[in-house]
Parts: sequence; C-alpha cells; structure tokens
Amino acid sequence: MSALGLSQNVLDGTIPPFVAKLTQIEYLGLSQNSFSGTIPPQISNLANLTALLVDTNRFDGAAPSFRQLRRLVNLTLFANELKGRLWLPSSDHLRLLLAQTNRLSCPIGTDNTTVAPDRNLVLPGNLFSAPVPSWLGTSGVRFLYYISWWDTWNLALMSGAVMLCCSAAILLVLGRDGLMRLLRSTHDTVWVRLQMSKWLCVWSGVWVPPTVGLYYSGANLYECGKPWLYTTAAYLDADSTVEWLLAAAACLGSGLAAYSVRALDSYTMDTKQLSENGSTNVLPIRKRLLLWGVWVPVSLALSVPTAMYIVSTSVPPRNTLGLSSVVLAFFQRVGAPALYGVSALVVPPLARWGVNKVCGAPQPHTTVKLMIVARLIVALVVPCMFVLLLNQDCFALWLRVWEPCADEGRFEISTALELEGQHVTIPATSQREVCSPPYQLDGRCPRAVVGTVGDLLLDKMIFTASFGPTRTILLSFPTARMAREWVAHKLLRRTSYRASTDPVSYTHLRAHETPEHLVCRLLLEKKKKTVSISSHPSYTNTLNNKHYDHV
Repeated sequence: MSALGLSQNVLDGTIPPFVAKLTQIEYLGLSQNSFSGTIPPQISNLANLTALLVDTNRFDGAAPSFRQLRRLVNLTLFANELKGRLWLPSSDHLRLLLAQTNRLSCPIGTDNTTVAPDRNLVLPGNLFSAPVPSWLGTSGVRFLYYISWWDTWNLALMSGAVMLCCSAAILLVLGRDGLMRLLRSTHDTVWVRLQMSKWLCVWSGVWVPPTVGLYYSGANLYECGKPWLYTTAAYLDADSTVEWLLAAAACLGSGLAAYSVRALDSYTMDTKQLSENGSTNVLPIRKRLLLWGVWVPVSLALSVPTAMYIVSTSVPPRNTLGLSSVVLAFFQRVGAPALYGVSALVVPPLARWGVNKVCGAPQPHTTVKLMIVARLIVALVVPCMFVLLLNQDCFALWLRVWEPCADEGRFEISTALELEGQHVTIPATSQREVCSPPYQLDGRCPRAVVGTVGDLLLDKMIFTASFGPTRTILLSFPTARMAREWVAHKLLRRTSYRASTDPVSYTHLRAHETPEHLVCRLLLEKKKKTVSISSHPSYTNTLNNKHYDHV
C-alpha cells in the first residue's frame, strides 16, 4: 500500500497498529477526524513517506521524531495537543510545515532543514524556546517563544533598579531629619501618597512572585530538564477550572491592590479640595450622560498603546498593516511604561479636569469612578479584547493580516502520487484550514489571555513599584512644587496648581498675581483709601458744612 487517505471523516480512537507497518506507504492522511492518544513513534520508520497529514485531531503526548523521514515534503500537525520537542526531517525536501496550536516546547530540532517562510506556521499556539530557525514565518514575533528571563524583563528590571537606587540615594542624602522636615513642609496629600506607594510596593512584592511562577514561566521548559515546572498552572491542561480560579485570584489581588491605592489617593486629594470649595451638588442626569459619553471614548483613545502592545505579540513583520519589525518591537518594549504613564500621570488630572469642566466644581466620587473605569478599560478590557480577536489560541484574526494568508491559494496545496501507473493529486491543506481556524473550546484561549495580559500587567507593576515612590519623593521637594506652580500659571493659565486654604504671606500673593489680580488689587486699595478718608472726622465736618451752605 502506497497511500492511505482517511481525512475529513468522523473516525475516533487511536491510530491502528498496522499503520506503523506500512513501510512502503508514501501518503498518510488522517486529518480532520477525532483520533486521540499518541502518534506511534514507529511512524518515524516509514522512510518512504512524502506526506504526513495528522492535523485537526485530538492527539496528545510527545510528538514523535521525524528526523529519519528524509523524503517528507508535506507535514501538518496543527490543532492537536502534542507536547515535547519537535524534531524536523534532516532534509531539504520539506515544502510545507504546519505545527501551530499545540503544546510543543523546547528548542526546535533541525538538521539543516529549511522551509519557505510563506509555507510554514509553527510558533503560534506553542511554547518553544530560543533559538528558533530564522526561516520560520513568525520568527520576528519575539513574544511567541521563550528567550530568557533577562531578555524579556531587562528594560523593566533595569528601569526599576535605577529608580530604586535614586530613591535610596535621595533618602541617604536627606537623612532622617531632612526627610522629616521635607514631609512636614509638604502638603498633607503627599504624605498619603508616600504611604500608599509604600503599600503598593508591599502588594507588588507579595503578588509578583506567585503570578510569575504560575503564568509566565509556564511549562515551556518542562521536557527540557526542568521537572519542577510540572507543578505550574500552565500544565493543568486536563481541566482549566483550576487555572481560571488561580487567574481570578491573582488578577483580583493585584488589581485591587493597585486600583485601591490610586483610588484612595485620588479620593483623599479630591475630598480635601471639596472641603475647601464646599461643593456638594448632585450631578443631574444630563450632565452624567454627557460626562460618561465623552469619558468612555477618551478612555478608548488612551488604550492605543496597550492595544498596540497586544498587536505586537501576535502580528509578524510580514503583515498587510504596514507595521515593520522596528515598530512592533518598539510597541512591545514601551507597552508597560506607557500603561503606567497613562494610568498614573494622564488619567487622574484628565478626570479632575473633565469633572470640573462639566460640573463646574470638584466631585470626588465621580472623579474616582472615572479614574477606575478608565484604568480598567486601558489595562484590562481593551487588551483582553485584542487578545481574544488576534491570538492564535482564540479567534486568530491575526492571520487575516499575514501576507501569506492574504495571497489567495497560497495554502491550497496538494500531494502528487503515482498509483497503479496513474498520476493522482490528493489535497493536503486548504486556505480556509490554515487562515480561518475555528474557535476551540478547550481552554487554550483563557491561557492566552492570562499569559499575554499577565506579562503586560506584571511589567507595569514593576514600573509602578519602582518609579512611583521615586516620583512621589521628587515631587515633594519645594523646587518641584514651584515648577508645577509655574507650569500651571504659565501654560494652563491657572492661578495655582491646586486650591488650598493654607495661609500664605502677602509677598507670596504679590509674586503670583496676574494682570487681572493687579487690577482688582488696585481697585480694592483705591476703595479702601476712599473709605478711610471719608470716615475721617474732619472730612465729615467739611462735607456737613458744605451741605448746610448749599442748603
């Protein structure tokens, strides 16, 4: 027997043992069935195989080695649960290689194997380790394979170390007495910020290690000599319920820590401002609708950096969007700093300005709600939606912008055989199978969401825990406060950066007065002088005398 084609049926069970004994077989097609179990390792003894199609089944266990199949031309393994290392044929005959959406790991084993970049799809949906062959179609997406801890986190770790060193140096220079004088000279809300930053560091230190251990390391090195990784949640593929519970606990804990700190900080500052201005008005429905109708689109616009980060984790440089490898690498590097900047530096003042603009007075509770909603949209809602749409383990819409899939007929590949003296062409794959895969309800998508968004949030937490306290300490200095006052006065045309009822000197008021204030002051001084003269006794008698003379 030289060909066995059983594709596109409803067959189940394991591969029959007699298949491994067909030493003369050239074509073996078992795709699009419900076969389960492992692929027999004896398949590697079928030296005459030119086409092995076992995709879209339920195969699990370790993938067999294909190193001895030197005549293999078409190999499709995608949409299974294969694990372990992928050993490719040591031959240059291979023209089609599709192994995406499995659980393959470790470095890819190649012996001078090359496949055209537009005829292979291997990395998405797997957990390979570097180095990966340069001829892979998605090798430019560094997020799709494990490089090393340092290569992945070097920017965040270096930035965090620099910021913590700056904070330590400032505290050493100030000393205990200088620090206490600085705190006594600052606004009350600065003390609250320092306390909240300290607790944010504590929460980050508590939640980062277990989150990294559960969702970042995963099981991509398990078959490569790291058996302790078998205890991580990424390998609980039999039932995703445990993963969902762990993900919910980790996200809930870290999210509540970060957002409660920021919300409490903002609530404290706005409450103080409210007590100063005495505004307790309730927003009418019309203003509420206007405020939220404007705020939600603004929050979506602020989500562009995080959305582009998710795009950079799925879309390769060869895309129809015109995004080069430099652009994609840039967005992947700046995703976490941009998320921190938007959440900590842009959202709070923007929310306060919007509330004051619409309501005419501070509204602390409304401001806090706007901030929390904006941060949830920027950090969770938009990234999760883009992962659901683009990731290979979800709806895989990234394939719509991949150049090979944009070329109609690129994956309409057939295998030519000679049966009983006649040339026969048997379809191997179709464009729809590769470029429009269906959504699988097998727990892959939840892992993709946790793994992709989790990396972004972990990176952002490092920036928050390191840069946040340093920024707060620096802004506590009088020079920084004066700079903020100058920016508010010159650029924003405001009389002061933040309203305050603290007593100030007359010289301070004169130094910060505007032309409008000068006119008011001169009018008040003139009125005061007029009043003082008119109240003088001699002036009163003169007026009375003139009055009587006139009468």
